[in-house]
Amino acid sequence: MSKTGIDQGESICPLLWVIYYDPIFKAINNSPFPGISYQVNIPTHIPQDDIYSMRLQHKIQDNIDTLEHNLAITDDFYQLTNIKINKDKTTLLTNNKKLAEKQRMNIYFGNNLIEINILPIGKATRILGVYLSADIYNKETILKFTKWLITFYNLSVSTNFQFKVKGGVSPISYYIIDPKCLYSHINSLRQKVIMFLNQIITIDSAYLLEYNEIKASLTNKTGHTPRWYKFLQEHITLQNNSNRLNIDLGHKLIQNPCVQRPKVPLPQTDPISHTGKPK
Repeated sequence: MSKTGIDQGESICPLLWVIYYDPIFKAINNSPFPGISYQVNIPTHIPQDDIYSMRLQHKIQDNIDTLEHNLAITDDFYQLTNIKINKDKTTLLTNNKKLAEKQRMNIYFGNNLIEINILPIGKATRILGVYLSADIYNKETILKFTKWLITFYNLSVSTNFQFKVKGGVSPISYYIIDPKCLYSHINSLRQKVIMFLNQIITIDSAYLLEYNEIKASLTNKTGHTPRWYKFLQEHITLQNNSNRLNIDLGHKLIQNPCVQRPKVPLPQTDPISHTGKPK
């Protein structure tokens, strides 16, 4: 058992890592191809109420030649310090759309020619448990965390939503053209959510349902037989008290948005009177 060193994950590990890798950072910064540099100042509050600034400096390569030059410096450092890495796992993050279209390319990592994956904006790669991408958004990290959260808490999200809307292909407004009570018909049907004739006839389109059967399917099951029902009985059924339809519903009135609509009824010369709701 080793009696020297520190435990893995100790709080001082990041500082030791920076100290250990400082020579390679300095070599890249002093090279003829330092890349694009940007700095971030992070204010740090200490007990003496003084404000200090911790400066983080990062390098971004603006072209492949610069990248290969700095990878050569990196490879020399790895050989000097006897650090073993898997170069085949190298991934290039780029915001260059033309370069990202290639998806894969060959590049020199020191003396070795390797084939690397190219990830565009929106795609991320995992480095030490952290997902990094070429943009400022953490979509991949959020997605992974959401999947982990669902798995850890055994959550279940179902998208099997079923929406059932009673309807049909024969608008009932086509059959209730009653000049005297049209508006009262429409108001009554709207309150009962009846829009199509198919909702109030038998499944074989042969008979008009009895109103008690229609009322049983409604949310509000109270009230007397409405006028529009009596109007339909008088105009679209045989006059033998059988509720047998006298119209052919084999041809759908509405099949697609381009279908020819029913003809507009001829204008009435008689005045239209609306009695309104009974008081």
